Amino acid sequence: MKANLAPVLLLCLIAAGCGGGQEGAAAAAAVPPPAAEPPVAERPAPEPPPVQAKVGLEMGYRSEGCSFQYSPVDFCDERHLALIDEAIATRKPDFNRRYILLSIPEWPDYHQESVVAIDPAARKAYPVPIDAYSGPGGESGEPAARGKLTYALDSDRICIEGAILAYKVVKDGSFCFVLRDGRFTGYKTAYME
Repeated sequence: MKANLAPVLLLCLIAAGCGGGQEGAAAAAAVPPPAAEPPVAERPAPEPPPVQAKVGLEMGYRSEGCSFQYSPVDFCDERHLALIDEAIATRKPDFNRRYILLSIPEWPDYHQESVVAIDPAARKAYPVPIDAYSGPGGESGEPAARGKLTYALDSDRICIEGAILAYKVVKDGSFCFVLRDGRFTGYKTAYME
């Protein structure tokens, strides 16, 4: 039994006082207790950012998803939706009392842009039934500049001077559209038939 107690006694002596009494208490008081870490404040989980309602698209005419039928322009792709969301967040209505009119670059090398009217309160966008507009064709037949949009806060009419592309047909001239009841009317493009 003495052999079994020897390691325990040795440990006790090294640890400065296992035996109790004044010597043990003095030795225990001389060793500072380990520093206690301050309690970690309970933090509530961070709130997720508010989820914006997705932008709804009202095509107004025959469509395939978010494109006019046979159109290469997809108004629901990530780029278009990001530009529409940015316009809702940063711009004020400038068309037909409550809409934001937004030109979206489609083929920049040809100065071609699509156009949507956005109702920021309802988070809905209404594309003009064309693929794109631009300035008129130059000597080479390709547009050399941007087209001109005319619109106003107190008017439901948008006019395009230059060229419009709709269903593989390019026409030069002046074209006016009116936004009423969630669709554009006025100059008839192939997408409106």
